[in-house]
Amino acid sequence: MTSILGIALLSAFAHAGGLSEISVQMGRFGAPDDNWSSTFSDSSGVPGQGLRVAWRLGDGPDANPRGLEIVADWDHEVRGAQLDIGSDAGWGDDYADTSVLYTKFVGNRFALGPRLSYRVGDWFVPYATAQLAAWQSRIAIDEDIEDDENPNQVAIGSLTGAGVVAVGFDVRPITIGERARVGSHLELGYGYALPMRYTADNGGKGLDIGSLDFRGLTVNWGVGIRL
Repeated sequence: MTSILGIALLSAFAHAGGLSEISVQMGRFGAPDDNWSSTFSDSSGVPGQGLRVAWRLGDGPDANPRGLEIVADWDHEVRGAQLDIGSDAGWGDDYADTSVLYTKFVGNRFALGPRLSYRVGDWFVPYATAQLAAWQSRIAIDEDIEDDENPNQVAIGSLTGAGVVAVGFDVRPITIGERARVGSHLELGYGYALPMRYTADNGGKGLDIGSLDFRGLTVNWGVGIRL
């Protein structure tokens, strides 16, 4: 049912105005969470990379400098760290037992929302956008993070919602053929995600492992084709 609705929406957007952008992009989502910085990364943000696709609603850019589009973003995030866990047996630091654990965070964020733009001149297009997102993630903690068959590995998934409001600009200096242009976008905004909660199965009972809270400055930069 979801696939049918998705195909119907894409068909409606294409019929209404057509595909207007395909870009690859990289960005950052704020993460001022101590659990994040102490377990997965020493930075206060979640870096990612992915794709952006937009569909034009209404008249084309040549007919009207104002533009309304529907923008769909997919961002993929991978981050990890090495944790040195020491236990002092009482014989001094020279005899302290230290074990190593590796952590990994893998996320996929799917966002959709409107983008309102105004073309200034032939190649400069400032815009504002607001998007709602579904954010799926998976965390893993293990002494060998690459071995999926390790019985000691802790691997838990989570699904939450998020939202972003942003302003940015698009530059389109290079023309290809009659309509297509090579363009690049840069945007800054604010993002907020509902807490990502991770619960493990403990003999049929949920064991709360912890949560991650992402919010704050968002940055996106990308390059692609404008139609």
